[in-house]
Amino acid sequence: MNVKLYSRPRSNGMSSLYLKYYPAIFNNATGEMMQYEYLGLNVYTSPANNDQRAFNKQAMELAEKVKCKRTLECFQGSFGIGKGDGNFLVYFYKNSQNRNGKYNAVYHYLKMFTEGRCSFKDLSVSFCDRFRDYMTKQECIHYNKTLEHNSVAGYYTAFLHILQLAYKDRLIQENIASEANKIHWTHPDKEYLTRVELEKIENTVWDDVEAKNAFLFACYTGIRCNDVLNLEWKDIRQEDDGIFMVRLKVSKSKCATCLPLSTKAIGFMGKQSKGRIFPNLNYSRLRRQMKMILNEAGITRKITFHNILYYPLSYSLFIVENSNFLIFLSKLTQQ
Repeated sequence: MNVKLYSRPRSNGMSSLYLKYYPAIFNNATGEMMQYEYLGLNVYTSPANNDQRAFNKQAMELAEKVKCKRTLECFQGSFGIGKGDGNFLVYFYKNSQNRNGKYNAVYHYLKMFTEGRCSFKDLSVSFCDRFRDYMTKQECIHYNKTLEHNSVAGYYTAFLHILQLAYKDRLIQENIASEANKIHWTHPDKEYLTRVELEKIENTVWDDVEAKNAFLFACYTGIRCNDVLNLEWKDIRQEDDGIFMVRLKVSKSKCATCLPLSTKAIGFMGKQSKGRIFPNLNYSRLRRQMKMILNEAGITRKITFHNILYYPLSYSLFIVENSNFLIFLSKLTQQ
């Protein structure tokens, strides 16, 4: 750890004194990593007389004392004395803001588990085990039911990821995340719509045509709900061989992909235009309409948008419609 004193000239003939930390240190007050600390001390950039030179000398002496104090604090912190008192909840919250909603849920459960108080020195393998067991007994944030096993596994993995970041930032001295007991994912049987059920949905008369078409389009392509809603006409293109392809960046994995479209899927997109293919649709409306359509079609099993990703006919229909199967394979392997 290095702490150095620098000055930065200002427009009024004075220079501001500040400390530079390398590597950056954790600021308990803000919950963020900090590399620069301005001391609130100024010196004359070009002292013109003895009084100004004396003023500069006193300011520099004070700044050096602060530097020595900070260096000692950093040294102690490197051995778990200073940084351990930092607020881990603040650190977790700051590092979860630009991630998916899973991290926000973990923060919610962590705050309840610690009753709003958790410092870095409280973290240990035992702490992780107790937090893991605590989540297995908690209810979902939005639903009145106990968290499912795989939900807890995902939340716990996110928690360990933030712990790993804290270790890399040298805020904890042990790599607790690597030593903690993991939760293994289970692989339950996946529900999916059969071809007969899908035909029932197609033959069901429904006022919200846009929602019905978006749902069926997702079934025949295997594209996730958010990606279906954000899909634009510019993402659809016809190849020289006549095959229609959809290019998109998957919202969950952030990976670009290219998929062939069956005639069935194309039929649910409607008349070609500009902008979004399903412009008036949002997630809550589509989810609500999907449940109503399933009930109207007499399908009582629990079917969600996640389930229809496993619909087995997405590509098989394309293969049936296109006799040259090698072209189909080449379209997938070129990406």
